[in-house]
This record gives sequence, structure tokens and C-alpha cells, in this order.
Amino acid sequence: METIRVLVVDDVRINCFMLQDMLSDLDLLVDVALSGAEALAMLQKHEYALVLMDISMPSMNGFECVQKMQKFPSMQATPVIFLTAKDDASEFLAQGYRLGAVDYLIKPVDECLLIQKVEAFAKLYQNQRRLDSALEQARESRANSEQLLNHTAEGILGLDKTLHVTFANLSACNLLACDKSEIIGSSIKDIVYQNITEDQWIASSFYRIYAQGERSQVFEDTFWRKPDQPFPVQYTQASVYDGDKCVGGVLSFHDISERILRDQRIVSLAKYDQLTGLCNRTSYWEKLEASITAAKRSGEKAIVLFIDLDHFKDVNDRLGHDAGDTLLVSASERIVGSIRETDFACRMGGDEFAVVIPSAKKIEEGVVVGHKIVEVLGLPNIIKEQQLVVGSSIGVACFPDNGSSAEAVTRSADMAMYSAKRSGRNCVRLFDERLQKKVDEQIDIANHLRLAIARGELQFHYQLQVNLKTMAIAGMEALLRWRHPKRGYVSPDLFIPIAEQAGLIEALGEWTFTEASRQANIWHDQGLMTSGWSISVNASALHLKSPGFAKRFTELVRKQCSHRGLVDLELTETAVMDNPEVAVNELSEVRAAGVKVSIDDFGTGYSSLSYLKRLPLDVLKIDKSFVDDIGLDENDESIIRAIVQLAHSLDLKVIAEGIETPEQLEFLIKLGCDMGQGYYFSKPLNVEAATKLLFEMACTGREPNPVLPEYYNLR
Repeated sequence: METIRVLVVDDVRINCFMLQDMLSDLDLLVDVALSGAEALAMLQKHEYALVLMDISMPSMNGFECVQKMQKFPSMQATPVIFLTAKDDASEFLAQGYRLGAVDYLIKPVDECLLIQKVEAFAKLYQNQRRLDSALEQARESRANSEQLLNHTAEGILGLDKTLHVTFANLSACNLLACDKSEIIGSSIKDIVYQNITEDQWIASSFYRIYAQGERSQVFEDTFWRKPDQPFPVQYTQASVYDGDKCVGGVLSFHDISERILRDQRIVSLAKYDQLTGLCNRTSYWEKLEASITAAKRSGEKAIVLFIDLDHFKDVNDRLGHDAGDTLLVSASERIVGSIRETDFACRMGGDEFAVVIPSAKKIEEGVVVGHKIVEVLGLPNIIKEQQLVVGSSIGVACFPDNGSSAEAVTRSADMAMYSAKRSGRNCVRLFDERLQKKVDEQIDIANHLRLAIARGELQFHYQLQVNLKTMAIAGMEALLRWRHPKRGYVSPDLFIPIAEQAGLIEALGEWTFTEASRQANIWHDQGLMTSGWSISVNASALHLKSPGFAKRFTELVRKQCSHRGLVDLELTETAVMDNPEVAVNELSEVRAAGVKVSIDDFGTGYSSLSYLKRLPLDVLKIDKSFVDDIGLDENDESIIRAIVQLAHSLDLKVIAEGIETPEQLEFLIKLGCDMGQGYYFSKPLNVEAATKLLFEMACTGREPNPVLPEYYNLR
């Protein structure tokens, strides 16, 4: 504990000793000064709880010494009791008090009175020291708190009961673009709300929180920074209590501008096409659903226009994707310029767009808009210093006439658009009864197809692939068949597109890959695949577009097949070239798993030779349409010759499809075509007939025979 000091000032040494002796029982230290000058020196060196000062001293009397003490700030608060003879008391009393004396003692000093007074001043000194220490701690704590608050990113304002600012940390000053002096004392109303009346302020939720003494609320709103600039914030209000009494409040806030921009970017990515800025497919469904809901209430129609740019792929292939993107942006701007502000234009993907007219009296309004769009999209575009003219095919359908749901209306508009394409393109087609009948048929087929997978109505027919040099079996192509209980055999050309539209292609693909793998295992275990041939199975364009297709396919084949290389994969040229970059990546993974890859219907699409070199392929299959014209059309024969030469230059094998005559076979053999398939060797056979054929060929060693009626009747 700090020692309490008392200073006795008297030029008579014996007087000093007497006073020291009187105070010796007290828990304090008594210092002695024999002159005013010595007292001042000691006062500068130590802090005293009390000074007992004799008035009558040579050189410097007590009054003069006290006057000099007043000049030192550290001594101004030091209490002084003057010591004087009885005869002098009346003379010096008033002068001493004027100089700041706190009391007088008359000599000779009464010991009890002296001890009482010194004890009182010692306690006062102790209490003052404790108070000073507490105040210093409070100041340090406040300083530390302010320092901590100044290092937070949150703006923090302290408020009094009248909601005027009493404290502002550094972040608050920065966020509000004000100096601290400008904020302190200002009304919080000027920060939170500008240009509102007092009545509006009192009615506001912000004011009510503090008025009702609520302890904590979190909100998002707009604050105002200097000069009159709004900015979005998230803030927390809390009332401050002293016991049960609300004495003010605290407000913490931070700028959420970046978060709002980030959220807007996320929404933009989720709901808007990044190239054109139009609504994307996700947003299309939301807006169409909302439009149909509104049309149900109003009794009006919601119209959908499906728009497809004609021959857009040619632009991409000829001038590159940059030119294609420029054309898409131009098309989107022209579409937006052709519709009302209340209508919605969407990019559905690729070169397909849609327009939603949320409220119309009759469907003809959509036809009028469609013709306007056909007209503006048909205007020339100057891209890469070339004039391009790209038309459009538009289908129009509406709720409730052409569908009772967003999916149904969309499907109707899509069918009408394809009808426009078949009608010569660059035109508008309205969904009609004929298309409705087709839609109903497709819905019926889709519904039955869902059941067909579970009921086992699907099956494979297998067609031989023959090595044209040795006439030995080179493989089997698994051709999907659906035996409908009422319709009989349904053509894959009919039900595969429906499966794609109905979202059944994944389930269908899983069945085909699994069944082909299962049958390959059976024939391999029966010793019928000892020559190393395999079963090729077809995948659709949607399979290839589906993320992770290669991984799913190879894992399924690996689990189902007992040996590598029993199943190959076939894709059409169009499916591969629809997105060559994706095809390269996916097919590389397929081939790395030991699965051979064939391109079907080669020559009917529009392949880029640069991509063809990069594609991980094993076989090109010449489309049947070219083989049919062997001996009839020299152009087709030239195309076949070019395909064989191209394939061999790329170290690929060639299979000719649709061989039906000896003349076709002879022509292909002379060209060096590697393999062939077609009715000349065998029609597609069901699994029982195909197994019987394989057993006979294995037992007799004979080549495939073009006349095998005993097998055909097993189909």
C-alpha cells in the first residue's frame, strides 16, 4: 500500500520534532522542512496528504510559501493547515483563507485536535487516491474499449436517450464519410432517414425499437453518408440499460454493397444468360408458370413463341464461335426490340429462344409478334466483314388452348416450331389439331414407354458385322426394339426422340448398356466370342451431353462385363459434332476404359476435320444411304471412296452399313472397306436366332450366309 506523507514546515526545529512525536502513532510518514524554500523542494519531490505550515518564518513566511505552491499544478490541490500563535489568529485568519488554507491550528497545538484533523485529511487523501485510481482505470478501460471498437469493421454509434450520437468509432466515421466532430451530437435520424417529417420519424420502426426499450434487432436498410449518398447496410439496434432504466442505445452497422452485388451476380448467373443478358431456361419456366397462374385468374391467354435460328451451325462452323456469339447477341437484341416491355424474351440454349406473352386476348397476337420477329431476324448481319442472313423458324402455342401446364404449352410451341422448319423454315407456325394429335400420341407413347422398361417389353435384335477380307464375324450391333402389346413393334426412330423429350433417355440408356453387357457375358461364357469380336451399343446425343456420362457408362460396363472389350459404343456423327469439345473429353475417358468408339451414319452430318483428328475413335460407319446408290450414283461412290481413304489416313477402320447385293459388296471390297453389315449377311435377329446362328457358325466354321430363312422366322 502507498505510504501517506504529511509535511511539517516550521523554522523552529523543536516545534517540528514535537509535531512528529504527536503524530508518531498514526500510520503515516511525517517529513520536516525548516524553511519555505526547503518545503517547496520537498513538495516537488513527494506528494503529501497535508501540509502543516507555520506562518511566521524568516526569509519566506507561510503565506508566501503557499502563494508559490499555487504556481505548481501538482501542489494546487494539496491541503494546508496554518500554524499560528493565539495572538496572531485574528490578524491572519482572513488572509490565510484567501490564499487557500483549509484550516488553522493555534500554538501551542492541542495534540488530540491535531491527530483528529490529520487523520481526517489522511482518510480524505486515501479516498481521493482510490477515486483517482478508479478513474484512471475507467479511462484506460474506455481507451482500450475505444481502441478495440476502432479496430472493428463494424460502424458503432452510441446514443443518448434523445437518440443523439454520443460516441462514434473510426469505422462509423469512415462509413458515413464524416469527421467524428461532425457525428457527435447529431441526431441519428439524419443518418438513418433523410427528408422525413418528425411524425414519420416517430412512427418508424427504427425509432420504435429505442422508444420501447427493446434490446436487440437486426435489419437491412439504407443509411445516408455525406454528401447525401445512400448506401445499403445491415444493422443491429440495442437499447442500453442502467438497471431497469433505459439510458440510451447502441447501433452497429456495416456496408453490404458488395454482398448485394455478389447476390445479384449469383442471381444473374442462375437466371440470366451470360452472353445475351436474356432470361435463361430456369427463368423461362418461372415466368411462364407465373404467367399461366395470372391467366387463370384473368381468363386471358398466356402465349409462348419458340424461336430457332435457321442454319446457325453453319455460321459457327464456317466463321467460328466468336462470330456465332455475335450473331446470337444481335438476334437477342432484335427479338427484344420486337416485343412489349411486359413480355419476356429468353434464351433457351444454343440458337433457341423463347418469348412469353403473359396476357393476350387471342393467340393471333402471338402470330403477329412471330411474323415481326421473323422479319427482323431475316435482316442482314455484318460479322467479320461478311454479310450474313440467317432466318428463323417460330412455333406459337398458348395456355389454355394448347396445354394446361407450362410443360404442355412449351411442348406444343416446340412442335409448332419444328413444323415451321419442315415447312421450309423462315416462317411462323401455329400449333393446330394435327400437331395436337401428334402430341397426344407422343404422350401416350411416353407413358407406355415408362412402363415398357419395367415390364420387359424392350429387347435387342442383333445384326452381324462381317470382316470383308476374311468373311469372319467381326461383331454384332445391338439394335433396340420395343414390342408394344397393342402397337406391335414400335420403331426406334419414333420412340427414341420421345424418350429424350420425356426425360426417359437416361433410364433407357441404362437398360441398353446393362442388357448389352449381360448378353456379351453370356456369349463369351458360351465360347462364342473367342475371336475377339464385341457387341456395339448405341448412345444418344443427350447421353453424351449429360455431365459424367463417360464415368457412368464405363463403371456400368465394368461392373456388368466379365472381360474388357466385350462392349463397344456407337454415336451418330451429329451427336458428336454437336459439341466436339465435350465429345473429345467424354470419349477419351470411354476409350481409356478399353471401350472402342464408332461414329455411326458418317457422311450425313457436317464433321470438322480438325475435330475428327482429335476425336478418340476406332471406327467410321458409312451410312446406308450412300451404299444404296452403289452402281447408281457416281457421286455417292466417290463419297464412299473418300470416307474409306479418310478413315485409313486417320488409322481408323470402316464399316459399311446396309449391304444388300453382291455388287455393293464387291465394290466395297475393292475399295478396301474393312467391315460390312446388312441384309446380305443377316437381318437383325432376336437373341434366340442370333445365338443359334453363332453356334452354327462356331460348329461348322462356315461364313455368314445371305440366305438364312431358318433364322429370320425366329425374329
